[in-house]
Amino acid sequence: MIEDHFPEFYRKADGHSRTWQKWYLWSERVQLISLLIPAGLASFWNPGPLLVVLSFAVATLAHIFRLATSADEKWWNGRAGAESAKTISWKFVVGGDPFAVDNRQGEVELATRLAEIASKVAKLVPVSVSQSPATDEMKAVRHQSLDKRVSLYLNERIRAQMAWYSSKSDVSLAQGTCWSLAAIAAQAAALVLGIVGATNDWSFDFVGVFSAAAASAVAWMAVKQFEVLGRSYAVASNELSSIEARINSQPWEERSWAAFVNEAEEAISREHTSWQASRAV
Repeated sequence: MIEDHFPEFYRKADGHSRTWQKWYLWSERVQLISLLIPAGLASFWNPGPLLVVLSFAVATLAHIFRLATSADEKWWNGRAGAESAKTISWKFVVGGDPFAVDNRQGEVELATRLAEIASKVAKLVPVSVSQSPATDEMKAVRHQSLDKRVSLYLNERIRAQMAWYSSKSDVSLAQGTCWSLAAIAAQAAALVLGIVGATNDWSFDFVGVFSAAAASAVAWMAVKQFEVLGRSYAVASNELSSIEARINSQPWEERSWAAFVNEAEEAISREHTSWQASRAV
């Protein structure tokens, strides 16, 4: 895959984003579980004040960790930097505007664009580089024939990205359905057991534990945004499908190809911009 040889900035920003995504999501999990534990234990026996205080302390520390480290913003900004760098790298490699193969300042333009991206995310994603932006592998592909570049772009960019979006859409929608059913089941259990418990004078507080479980499920769905992402990925996948059809529908010459690649990359960038907006809400 040519993306394995993209500029050092792209690889570092991508790694930075993945790292802070993991930290952010783990802190959310820890907080939700820590808040759920006291309610669950209190339904069956008295856990004592120490365990309750400890659970709430862990939940509070997880929340403070996210605020103190700006984990969410580092995740999003790292992803923004990586995706922007990927977009211009693909344009450079296959000869898309403004990096058409007849542009002798292509490498200079690439370095300038990457420096602009790096400066925008530098506050939260400080990435240093020690290599030239245009790797030898990128330059080798750029110097290939137009037919080879078209084939590479079709298979490694459009089809690969389309398959990724399609898979992510299916997974996100399936997970959203599962978590929605879990929340409904927990609420139904709280209702039924609450009525039965009140009727039979049970000493166990099942309502508390199932209410907490339902609240946790709803909170996790808000964090992951399964439905929103599933629909967004589906739209992006369908848009790329039309781009794939256009690539296969006509012979290309350098000028029209350069304009087309720029248009295709703009379509891919729209999905990421939408993702960023949904996370910033």
